[in-house]
Amino acid sequence: MSTSFTLANINQSPKHKKQGGWLSIEVLGAILFVLIMIAASGVNFTSLFSSNNLADTEQALATLRMQIKQLYTSSPDYTGLTTASANKSGIIPNKMIKSNGVRDVWNGAVTIEAGTNPNTFVISLAEVPQEACTKLATYQSGSWVDVKVNGSTLSQNAIVSDAANQCTDTNTLAFTSN
Repeated sequence: MSTSFTLANINQSPKHKKQGGWLSIEVLGAILFVLIMIAASGVNFTSLFSSNNLADTEQALATLRMQIKQLYTSSPDYTGLTTASANKSGIIPNKMIKSNGVRDVWNGAVTIEAGTNPNTFVISLAEVPQEACTKLATYQSGSWVDVKVNGSTLSQNAIVSDAANQCTDTNTLAFTSN
């Protein structure tokens, strides 16, 4: 007597039924692993996005400062410098130009004006979140005449601790340059 095995006979054997259950558990385990990896990458993506916003702002701030200095090279001082005049001069970095005006990456207003001393100018950034405030306030700290967080001037000797103490949930930073 010849025994023929068909796919139907193999799938009905107790050995293969048991393996089918293990296959389901393995698939569920793989799906769970993939979901955990997606969740972990989401946390890293948020951190990366926040770091990218900070780097973009630092770069735009440095570029804007340099552009203002170059524009006013032949002027005796910064009298007449405003956000509107800087925008008309085309010196504002493209990353700061939005449909609703000159804005930082957090959509806070960016203002540019001559300082109280006409030999200085001030670049202010609004709506800076707490996680970026201290790092941004201490960015190139030695090259600014002064830095203010929420209206308080930071001490050059203790700029990091002062910035950390002044930063709240949402902040306005003012950078004065000459």
